[in-house]
Amino acid sequence: MKFYRFIAVIVFAVAAIAYPSFAQDKAEILSLGLGDVLKMAVQRDARIIMAEERVAQSVARLGQSRSVFLPQLTASASQKRQTSDLRSVGISLGGNPKIGPYNSFDARIKLTQTIFDAAAIKRLQAAGENRQLSLAEQRKTREDVLALVAVLFIDAQRAEERVEPLKLCLKRDEKLLSIAEKRFSLGTASALELKQAKADYFLSRHNLTAAHREQNERKLDLLAALGIPFEQSVVLVKAESLPEIFLPPEEKDFDVSRHPDVEVAQKQLDQNKKISSAERADFLPKISGIADYGSNGENPDNSSNVYMLGVQATLPIFEGGNRISRIREADSRVKENQANVESVKRYARAGTIVTREKIEEARALVEQRQAEWEVLRQALDVAANRFQSGLGSETDVIEAETDLALAADQRDEALAFYLTAQINRVHALGQISVLSEQFRK
Repeated sequence: MKFYRFIAVIVFAVAAIAYPSFAQDKAEILSLGLGDVLKMAVQRDARIIMAEERVAQSVARLGQSRSVFLPQLTASASQKRQTSDLRSVGISLGGNPKIGPYNSFDARIKLTQTIFDAAAIKRLQAAGENRQLSLAEQRKTREDVLALVAVLFIDAQRAEERVEPLKLCLKRDEKLLSIAEKRFSLGTASALELKQAKADYFLSRHNLTAAHREQNERKLDLLAALGIPFEQSVVLVKAESLPEIFLPPEEKDFDVSRHPDVEVAQKQLDQNKKISSAERADFLPKISGIADYGSNGENPDNSSNVYMLGVQATLPIFEGGNRISRIREADSRVKENQANVESVKRYARAGTIVTREKIEEARALVEQRQAEWEVLRQALDVAANRFQSGLGSETDVIEAETDLALAADQRDEALAFYLTAQINRVHALGQISVLSEQFRK
């Protein structure tokens, strides 16, 4: 009894040590579905993060433009010992014009306040449009990234699924090669048949090796996009189609002005219109108030309080044609942006039509692949029954199993094409972010 009790204690201790490690290994496996990758992309993709930082930069530039209308306060102080020539200020008293050396002290605070600056007002408005442009670009970047990540997920999933049917192909060709070798040794098969069986086997082995490489590449692309370490174990959860709640509206309900690409083009146009107005406003006078207060004298202990109040107006008269050229450049950019807005609208509308037709094509392909799979499934049943009754061979069964597996793979390929078409449809309508938000709920 003591021996068995000792053994039980040892087994319990080993299990206690091994269980945390086993649990940790299981916890390290990351299961990802389509909704998971969309949520992770929003949080981790570098392009989305950079777009958010560009929004912060545009807000900072808006603050810089607004600062022109706030009081500008500066302080200065100096203590000098110098000599001067009175003739330099237009004083000629005869004798030696040089005076000094003497001490000079000056300390004051200066206030400048813009009273009227039409160009600065227009540039402030342009900075506001730049912020709106950055927000539109952020949304467009998010839409593009989410669509890309969704397609990467589908590609990685398909590359993973493609391995199993190719394993069956290799198993089939390995079996056929073995049969060909036996028949050749018995003299019932030719050397050409044996060579063909070997060629088929080597081709299947190559295809399986290429499929493994493709699987690793597609998964690494997905992990890189999501910022997941490459050593992380990941399981991809298959998604055959989007739920009905995620399907976007038809073209008749599509507001092209809300499409991310159109929004970006429109905001670029609005910003350049403000910049063009600002260039024209530079011809108007700029008025500002100036005041300062401080001490002036021989030194800080021997000085007087002084001040200055004034108004300053500046008006450009001639600058060599610089401003005219800048206005022409700004006007040209406005015309360029106007043409771009109309072009982007046309392409956005065309994209909705093309992606809808792609969905219809993909749906028809899924139905056709499903019908093929059902035919081959029945063919496998026939081959198995014939083999059991002695009317068929094992080779016929292996061939039928492989054909069914390849048909299932083709059906899965069609389903992936259908899902990709749906993703592209949602992207064409600018609704990928909405799809991501729905997955979060």
